[in-house]
Amino acid sequence: MKISLRKSVIVLLLIFILVAASSWAVQFYYLTYLKKEPNTWEYGESPEDYNKKKYIKANEEYASCEWLSLDGSWYYFGADEYAVTGLQEINGSTFKFTNSGTLETGWVDITSHSEMTDSDSISSKKPHREYVTDDHTLLTGWQEIDGSKYYFDTKGEMATGNVTLDETFDGEKLSHDTTFVFDNDGKLLSGWQTNAKGRKFYVNQDGTIASGEMTIDDKWYNLEDNGVPKTGWINISGDRYYYDSEGAAASGTTKLGNSYYTFALDGKLITEDFLLDQLDELQTMEEGNYANQYKNSEEPEIVGIGGYTPDSSDISRLTNIIEDMPNCRTCGFVMINLYNGQGIAYNYDKTVYSASCIKGPYIASLISYKPELIETRSNALIAIVRDSDNDIYSNTRKSYGREFFGDWCEASHVTRDASIYHYPQLSAINLAKLWVHTYYFMNTDEAGREIRDWYTTPIAGSIYTTLGTYSQNNASTDSSSDKAKSLGYRTESKAGWICEGKYRATTDGGIIYPDDSAPYIISIITDMPSDMDSLDPLTLELNNIYTKTK
Repeated sequence: MKISLRKSVIVLLLIFILVAASSWAVQFYYLTYLKKEPNTWEYGESPEDYNKKKYIKANEEYASCEWLSLDGSWYYFGADEYAVTGLQEINGSTFKFTNSGTLETGWVDITSHSEMTDSDSISSKKPHREYVTDDHTLLTGWQEIDGSKYYFDTKGEMATGNVTLDETFDGEKLSHDTTFVFDNDGKLLSGWQTNAKGRKFYVNQDGTIASGEMTIDDKWYNLEDNGVPKTGWINISGDRYYYDSEGAAASGTTKLGNSYYTFALDGKLITEDFLLDQLDELQTMEEGNYANQYKNSEEPEIVGIGGYTPDSSDISRLTNIIEDMPNCRTCGFVMINLYNGQGIAYNYDKTVYSASCIKGPYIASLISYKPELIETRSNALIAIVRDSDNDIYSNTRKSYGREFFGDWCEASHVTRDASIYHYPQLSAINLAKLWVHTYYFMNTDEAGREIRDWYTTPIAGSIYTTLGTYSQNNASTDSSSDKAKSLGYRTESKAGWICEGKYRATTDGGIIYPDDSAPYIISIITDMPSDMDSLDPLTLELNNIYTKTK
């Protein structure tokens, strides 16, 4: 059967049309269904994947196992090419993503493990906080954020509570096993904190737990290794200390129970025997010791007490002052810090006529012997101390004798001979010892505490007029005079002065209480004839040296 040419052409034409149509259909299908549009999102097709999305990169490949920054946000795409959501562990670190896949930055709380998918491998991780930078980096190590210090471990987890680290801090290598303290927000703490048991403990400025002895807000504390302050009586290297219920060291005169005690500023108990021993050493040290050097020389030397060593400027100033004293052949002095036993002395064993300075310790001894006299004879006794009334003093000595004052002298490590005469010969060191005993009586005995004010405003005395409240109590005094420049400290003192016949003396002794500092004693004896003003330069210089013993 022959097929006509016309029919053949038609068949070929139909075949061509079919082939062309098929090619177009294939191309249409590719363009419509198979070709990936670069830099676009593609969402899941199945119902369970409707909320998931992939990203087609510029090379028309899906993002996979990588970070991408898109439209100002960071995304991470898993091995299944979908952008991850919720909590994810990536390269050992935990990140949190929103439901739309964007990375949460800044402070991020990793607290809800329910956000993790079944495929997550971090369900055992503890809740924590981290800080994610804008370039999807987790902060690690020491960081300062908004003025506070934080610590993040190598996985970016923020430290809280007490954390032991072997790290550097502020560029310095720390010792191993250093414990730092952070609050629940991760901030490095310092200062007083409260532990889980409700006890306060102290953290250093570098965030480490403090321990041992230290000063906090001008108070001394002794801290356990956990920073908790010790309280009560504590023995340290043979010395006794007392710390109150808050852990602050007792200082000054403190009443504990029914008794008074005297403490140094660091809480160390200072006993009368300790101070008297410091003074005794001046008289008993063997030749060759610092305090005894002058005894084989023609001129006495200025020496230190209790470990204090006078420097050349101290010696020079004091020497000039002594040489400038008018009509003075004999001068001796002692200054001793009552909280540490340090001080300075000169010609301390030389005796002169005591004059009225002996009245101060004598009246204190009388009140110790007969405290009822505070009620019955206070006016007369005040006249002896404050006004230096010689007649009342003489009558009082006759009325009550001297036996109790002999006991007082012995308790002061002073020979009883000092109690025999109304106005004995007295050395600077013995006058200082009598005032040490008087200090303890007037600070640790109830009767003694009642008479302290008797000694604060004497009619005369270099200690009062230069170091005490003389100018405050005499406001009309010419402001240009030396007397108007008294330092305003509390002082308890009694001076003596005389220029009658063969008797020549200007003496002073007492206790000085500088503001917020250790009290100290000055005793000065001279044979100047009744010239209290000439003691003032020496008194002021001894106060200056006192400041070096603190």
